[in-house]
Amino acid sequence: MTGPLPPYAAGQARVAFSVLQEADETVREGMPADTFLRKLFHQHRNFGSRDRRFVSQLIFSWFRWRGWLGQISNEPTPATAAAAYLLDATESAPAIDHLILECRTNGIAVASQPMGALRPSEKAEAIAGCFPGHTFTWKTLVPAWVLDALPPALDPEPLVLSFQQRPPTWLRCRDTEEIIASLNRQRIPWDRHARMQSALAIDPSWHLAHVLKREAGRYEVQDIASQAVGMLCYPEPGQRWWDACAGSGGKTLHLAELLDGHGAVLATDVRDLSREFERRVAAAGYRGISAIQLDAATTSPQPAPFDGILVDAPCSGMGTWSRNPDARWRTKPEDIRAQSMQQEAILANAGTGLNVGGILVYSVCTLTDQETTGVVHTFLERHPEISLDPFSNPLTGEAVPGILQILPADGP
Repeated sequence: MTGPLPPYAAGQARVAFSVLQEADETVREGMPADTFLRKLFHQHRNFGSRDRRFVSQLIFSWFRWRGWLGQISNEPTPATAAAAYLLDATESAPAIDHLILECRTNGIAVASQPMGALRPSEKAEAIAGCFPGHTFTWKTLVPAWVLDALPPALDPEPLVLSFQQRPPTWLRCRDTEEIIASLNRQRIPWDRHARMQSALAIDPSWHLAHVLKREAGRYEVQDIASQAVGMLCYPEPGQRWWDACAGSGGKTLHLAELLDGHGAVLATDVRDLSREFERRVAAAGYRGISAIQLDAATTSPQPAPFDGILVDAPCSGMGTWSRNPDARWRTKPEDIRAQSMQQEAILANAGTGLNVGGILVYSVCTLTDQETTGVVHTFLERHPEISLDPFSNPLTGEAVPGILQILPADGP
């Protein structure tokens, strides 16, 4: 921090800290942080792009590091807000410098140096130097119940530390070379997956609706693990597929793309399929997609059977915690049991609609033992006519004996 701060720093700091306090309270009540921000920016159009970017970064950094900073104060303070931002940042911001100055003026200990480039152990040491008397380890970055919920064979430390890394934005491209050319023209760095050639990764700070405006409908934003599910299904021409829990339609579109107009995909969801689903289907222009509202836990669509069924079931979402850091503080251990019971019901009902020799794919974006292998083994015990089928890992090509776990750190 050198020289006088710009005139807007104090006002931006005041507004951002107030929004952070409101976000923390709202997330405690169960609302996702991105939903809170979307509503906030819609209601307050006076937030400019600079303010939206700064406020969003501050809020997501707070939830990413709340396991440490919540020990100092259960609610955000100017000192912990500044620390949260600096833990992720490679340089400070005027509003953060204002918070630091305010803390120092009041004799409050506060971090002052960006820590984004430090290793996790170095971050823990730096924070401990500012706020002594607390435990800053990888274990305290997540709620205590999380470690007991993981599969015994999974090493929890690298997993938890991967939650602290903001992941890239993954694109599934219909014309990969066209998207690459557009990114190159704008000097936007990208990575291409070594095996899944239609998958590109870019820095999450880029606003895709702006930088790829001309290519709308030529790509989908879809995490690499989600893309791998579609490749694992790999429907053959002429097949009928049922996407039982379609949500916003990402995997429905992928199935339709792979069928290339020579087959059909039925998308269902317990909720009325959203306008976002309709918009994405219309923009993509795929043929053979139909959609109805249906509870896959109790009802099977007609006519059955289907050649392939994808059950991308609702879950605790632990696999998305690097992208949605607030979710770890909204999820409770009792949610895991409730989700697994629902998953078992959906999978059991979906299985009744499968053609002889058909493919049933169960996927969840979580890592808990109960919701993954637990659900699969329960289903197989109750349905001996269905068995695990070996396949190749779409990300690596390695042979898999029927169950694959893709971790958040798996990427380029």
